[in-house]
Amino acid sequence: MPTDFEIAFANARKQGLKTFNYNGKLYTTQYREEKVFDDILTEYPKLGRVFNRENTKITLADAKRQELNKKLGGGGGLETWFPDDEGPQGFPHPSLGKWNFEIYDRGIYDDPNTLKTAVFLDMIHGMKKDPEFSKLRTQFNQNWKPEELDFIKRKYAKEANKGESLAAYVDRTVIDGYLRGGLNPMDDQSLQSGKYKDEYAQLYRGQIKENGQPIDPYSTTQRKLIKQMQDYIKTK
Repeated sequence: MPTDFEIAFANARKQGLKTFNYNGKLYTTQYREEKVFDDILTEYPKLGRVFNRENTKITLADAKRQELNKKLGGGGGLETWFPDDEGPQGFPHPSLGKWNFEIYDRGIYDDPNTLKTAVFLDMIHGMKKDPEFSKLRTQFNQNWKPEELDFIKRKYAKEANKGESLAAYVDRTVIDGYLRGGLNPMDDQSLQSGKYKDEYAQLYRGQIKENGQPIDPYSTTQRKLIKQMQDYIKTK
């Protein structure tokens, strides 16, 4: 049975109100997902070249989908569904034809700042569809440190799908992880709290060390390109 607040919220939305008063306090009529999406595009306007209210959804997976995600090997708190990705048998795309950022971790969903960060960083997967961002992404992929490229090749030998080329593997699983590490907007304290795990962000900031020295997988050129990406996605 809905609470008095939920009834007031629903009535305000039906009336097309942007805000409403309840017990002397002002509330917005936006759903959490709508506000997070709008806040992301306000801060990073260029993401609007790929994502909009009509083609993008943010959803919290129900208990059944959370369990199915675990059974199929999904260990993360969020999954990006591309519009044309039908999904494996028995675990279909939650809104085929649209981008869907499906949350499996209630802790991420219930923390607005963490949710905003998680969705923003997963949107980077789709930004290769933006021509300007795609150019920077390609340049990033052309400027690995030699020792890091060797590490990636070793991972490829163990993890690639049957018949998958090195280039396809890197495009599918590698590049965006490094980009998200550099683009992660969390402050150091929030990052170290462990609410949102991002090893690449810790590496990018020199927080992970070996023999007392920071481990840095990023080349100087890659760091410059990430700065260009940061500037680009923040412009209107």
